[in-house]
Amino acid sequence: MLVDPMDSSSEIQVTLTDLITNPDYYLWRFDGDYAFFARMNRDTYKKSIFTDQRIFKLDPKPIRVDLDELVQAFKKQKYESPGLCYIFHVAHCGSTLLARALDLETQNIVYREPFVLRQLAVLIAENDWGNSPPQLWKDALKLSTSLLSKSYIENTPVIIKANVPVNFAIDKLMELSPEANGLLLYATFDNYLLSVLKSDVHRQWVSGVTTTLGSLIEQRIGIDQNEREKLSLAQSAASLWLAQVSIYNEVAQKYNKFKTLDAELFFTSPAPVLSAIFRLFGNVVSPDDVSTIVQSDLFSQHAKLPDQQYNNERRLSEKQQLMQSLSVELDEARDWLLTKIEQISLPESLPSPLLEENPNLLDSQAINDVSSQSQQHSRPSMYITEQSTATPYLCITRDNENNSLNDISDERIIEGLKQCGAILFRGFDYDVKSFSEFVRRFCTHSVYNPSSGREIVDKDNNIQTVDLGDEAFPLHPEMCREPWRPDVCFFHCESAPKLGGETTICDGVKIVEALDETVINQLQAQALIYFQPMSPGDCKQWLNTEKPTMAEINNPPASCPFRFTFLEGKLTRSYILPALHCSMFGKQLAFGNFLLFSRYGLKNRYQPCFVDGTIVPDKVVAEVKRVSDALTVPVRWQPGDLLMLDNTRFLHGRKSILNVKERRIISYFGYLKFAELETAQANAVWRQIPD
Repeated sequence: MLVDPMDSSSEIQVTLTDLITNPDYYLWRFDGDYAFFARMNRDTYKKSIFTDQRIFKLDPKPIRVDLDELVQAFKKQKYESPGLCYIFHVAHCGSTLLARALDLETQNIVYREPFVLRQLAVLIAENDWGNSPPQLWKDALKLSTSLLSKSYIENTPVIIKANVPVNFAIDKLMELSPEANGLLLYATFDNYLLSVLKSDVHRQWVSGVTTTLGSLIEQRIGIDQNEREKLSLAQSAASLWLAQVSIYNEVAQKYNKFKTLDAELFFTSPAPVLSAIFRLFGNVVSPDDVSTIVQSDLFSQHAKLPDQQYNNERRLSEKQQLMQSLSVELDEARDWLLTKIEQISLPESLPSPLLEENPNLLDSQAINDVSSQSQQHSRPSMYITEQSTATPYLCITRDNENNSLNDISDERIIEGLKQCGAILFRGFDYDVKSFSEFVRRFCTHSVYNPSSGREIVDKDNNIQTVDLGDEAFPLHPEMCREPWRPDVCFFHCESAPKLGGETTICDGVKIVEALDETVINQLQAQALIYFQPMSPGDCKQWLNTEKPTMAEINNPPASCPFRFTFLEGKLTRSYILPALHCSMFGKQLAFGNFLLFSRYGLKNRYQPCFVDGTIVPDKVVAEVKRVSDALTVPVRWQPGDLLMLDNTRFLHGRKSILNVKERRIISYFGYLKFAELETAQANAVWRQIPD
């Protein structure tokens, strides 16, 4: 018999056999040469949302046992491979709610995040043991899993919900329980980052766990310690996600009794998910019983803080707000991921789904799906769901497959463009013909963009692809160096890249509102001047001859918007535009010129310059970039998306592209039928409708 040495006054006496075989004694933690047990019953297990330091115990003080003595006693027992069911998860993805929902007192037992498994997993990271931990560690793991297989009812499932460090030791667990059933619960990339960066507490967790597991993350994704320690917090979260989903990919392929589950499916459809998991783990639970679980208070309370009201609708609402507040960090994390993803052999989606096909792991549009789901939960379905999101654009989403853009009135779209300056149409079906028909609803005619790197899709209607390269582009309005800058840009996504290639947009009005007054004054002190060499075709168009005389150069037609000069012996045209201009609708002052593209894309400090020939100060341009970076939002393309931009108000650019073959976007640049113009602008030759 053993007397509890932690409390000499205790009357509790237990044998080593009791500790090993009786579920009332829970192997709680290791500390040095000792193992500590907590005295429990079925009710305290149920109450313990986590079976770590937050456990509910029957006695305040634990039972301490010499670890070597315990291991020796355990070895004398007839060991059988424990019949366990595992829930592995990437953290902050609904695993606590799921584990509590699965806990049925008469049919199973669920151990939520046993601390001993975490301790053992962390030891591998701290000691850099790799795949060869010492025998004592192996003995401790064998002891732990066997003792965690104890239950109050024989031949019923024992479910262990592990935690993040244990993900890096799944193979070691499976060596001891090769027939174990398992669930791999994860979140897609953007959903994950929104969950783990949403509060100071969550961010501290990211910092702590990535430091603790640093060596394991490095080994898994192929970075060194120096590189990992230089990562920002958002990049660290991305590294943790990448390491874990790469493990899940391998595990799902290696063990045929493991299933993968995207957390969003559980949040939005808990009943079928619970039914499928009960079947996976060997519980027979009726649909009515599952319905009772889903309708219980559990799903209207915070899973970790039951005194707080919380449900899926509130979760979705929070995510909408986080999309905006964390947008800069999300971009930073995606950009880092883009540099690493090719080194990791990941499929588009995880194999072996629990119910239905898993979403794309890198499908950042899962965030936009949140918006859609929120609308569906909050109000009845309409023909067209129109919503203002936490983004600078209006999103009009089809929620009925029988609807088309023709169901949206011109007035509604025109009003949306005037108010917001940008509209994203999502979920509608297009081809080149219907795209052409749509843009002609609003435009008198188009302008051709002669930039290289584009493919002509429809010559008659000036429909082109965007630049087909893979490099990132800084912000700019379309054709902003020319007097015939179009009023509106339309971009239609025929196919979307899996990673990268987002079109970035920024409201030029918001840029001016955020700039310091001294910067605004510097930008307004002088206009900008642009220079372009004249080709024979340009001379023919503007001077009526391919070889103009000096008299013709000095006296261009009244309709010509250019001044002419010779630079380095070549006839050159110049055009003057203000650095800040008034947008077409609302007439607010906006930033919209070629400065950012020229300075940061072309590395050219000399064009545009101020009219007097001086260079726009680097500090001024850098301040505009700083302000615009904070206001820039990526449009993460889905096939069929159509983006409509007021080109007098919005700038656009793009992120670098991992695989250019995956991205195909066509464009149209036009003059609006409802443009609000001064007389001189309205009478410009390029605005006249061609015959």
